[in-house]
Amino acid sequence: MAIPRKTLTKNDLATYLVDTFFKDWTDEKHLTGLELEVIPFKRSPEGLPFIVPLQAKGRAYTLWQDKDPQDPWPGLVEFLKQRQGQCDNMRFEPLDPNTPRFVFDSGAQLTFEPGGQLEYSSVACESIEGVTSSLYSTLHCLESLLAPYDISFFYGALNPWFKTEEVGLQITKERYLSMNRFFNRISPFGQKMMRLTASFQVNLDVGNQQTAQKRWRASNLLSPVFMAMFANSPFHEGRFSGAKSFRAVIWSKLDPSRTGFQDGFLTEEYCPCPAQQYMNFALNAYCMLPEALGQHDPMITFGDWMEHGFNGEYPELNDWVIHLSTLFPEVRPRGFLEMRYMDTLPKAFYSVPGTILRRFLYSETLLDRIIESMEPHRVHLRELLDEAAYRGLESQVLRNLAQNFFEELLRLSPDGDENLMEIAEIFYRNYTHRGINPADEMLARFGDQCPSFDDLQQLAAQRLDLVHTPLNRMLAAQDKLPTP
Repeated sequence: MAIPRKTLTKNDLATYLVDTFFKDWTDEKHLTGLELEVIPFKRSPEGLPFIVPLQAKGRAYTLWQDKDPQDPWPGLVEFLKQRQGQCDNMRFEPLDPNTPRFVFDSGAQLTFEPGGQLEYSSVACESIEGVTSSLYSTLHCLESLLAPYDISFFYGALNPWFKTEEVGLQITKERYLSMNRFFNRISPFGQKMMRLTASFQVNLDVGNQQTAQKRWRASNLLSPVFMAMFANSPFHEGRFSGAKSFRAVIWSKLDPSRTGFQDGFLTEEYCPCPAQQYMNFALNAYCMLPEALGQHDPMITFGDWMEHGFNGEYPELNDWVIHLSTLFPEVRPRGFLEMRYMDTLPKAFYSVPGTILRRFLYSETLLDRIIESMEPHRVHLRELLDEAAYRGLESQVLRNLAQNFFEELLRLSPDGDENLMEIAEIFYRNYTHRGINPADEMLARFGDQCPSFDDLQQLAAQRLDLVHTPLNRMLAAQDKLPTP
């Protein structure tokens, strides 16, 4: 809540940032957390699937009713509320009246994004196979509840068929309304991000001070390599977008002041302190002023608002907290490192990025190797990230880096991740080794026109067949094997 006098100092902001975002974990356990977004669709005999409305209101629900007025669909949130107790003892525990949420016995939670996307967020776990098994089995159970209604999850990074106005804003909490107002003033990409995209995020420990600096550096440096390897969003509004990861293109264009990399990360003379890099990044990002300050507020950075105020009002510490939550760099510090640069992958392979990142960042040898290999590319990381989004592994530089890193990884001994490493090796043989990613596979099979929902479901089943043995072995070992 803004106040009529200046009270905040940069020291206040830095103290909060370091204490909250860059914790010094001296007794770390090498934990892994996963966040996966999927998009639900209902199969339609007409070819185009139905958008599944979260609630019995809004634009998506109107389209649903127009196609089938006799369908008594209550909205996905209400549907799941009526089935509490299933799927790891799912319980409805909303954060507030406009923020529906379900929690599970595992400690994971299911929340909803403004375009109707579902986001599963795991707890952090020492066992990568344990956390992956819980994610897989819970989403499989949810899909089983929805299957009689011809509803399935789309494991892709971008709604490939619909426009933003057809999806609408399905969650109307103040955070999303504020973001919607702000992004509308810049470009159409903010609405596309909120309503159409789906991401996969891997969360890993920061480590102690020395280790944290290395992990921050390596995790950022890896972003174009991972984007190129795992690009999975070539189609937009029914046709080829011109990019292998159009999700990444959307994120890069919605507001460059709050996405991508920190300037201090890219300078010739590297700024070694992650907290200082992020502090400057946050101060120079445009802020979404509270609605009370006016619907047509100027484009003003947080640093300028703090120093000079706006309409006689200055930010408080809570405004800084809210501002930090609206920043979306490739790696975001949250008391752990949140790697945000991956597309949501096919169901068969969404475990692969977390498996690899965990190995890379928790091995001192590999950590140093990554930094050494990627450092020559650091000052050109923005350009390399664009190349990854548009060309993927067609870039010889990115292809060589991806293959070299992957091959080095596959030479390591198992570390409680035998089954996931086998799945990663299958991915490597079918994609990275051949110089392609999942987007390339879809383009080779379907051409420039977006395939039907049924075509994509058939491709998903074929991909699952490739990993059937290690996947079921892992689920059985974790006692998460789905009931036939």
